[in-house]
Amino acid sequence: MTTGVGPGPNQGPSYAAPPYATAPPRRLRRVIADKKIAGVCAGFAEYFDMDVTLVRLIWVGLLLLPPSPGLIIYIIAWIILPKS
Repeated sequence: MTTGVGPGPNQGPSYAAPPYATAPPRRLRRVIADKKIAGVCAGFAEYFDMDVTLVRLIWVGLLLLPPSPGLIIYIIAWIILPKS
C-alpha cells in the first residue's frame, strides 16, 4: 500500500536540481544607481546583502582610524570594481 508521499519502492529516487545550480553568481561591482560618491559602498552592500547605510557607517568608522584604511580601500575599489 502506498501513502502517496515520496517515491515508491519500485520508482527509484527522485532528483531535484540543487539550489546552487539555479542561482546566478554574485559579482562585486559599483552600483551607480545608489551612489553617493562612486557607488563603492552600495556595491559592497549589495554583494553582502546588507543595508547600504550600515555599510556607509562602517566605512566612515574606517576613515576615522589612523592611517585611514577606509580611504585607501575605497580608492582602490573605485579604480578596480566595474560599474553596474
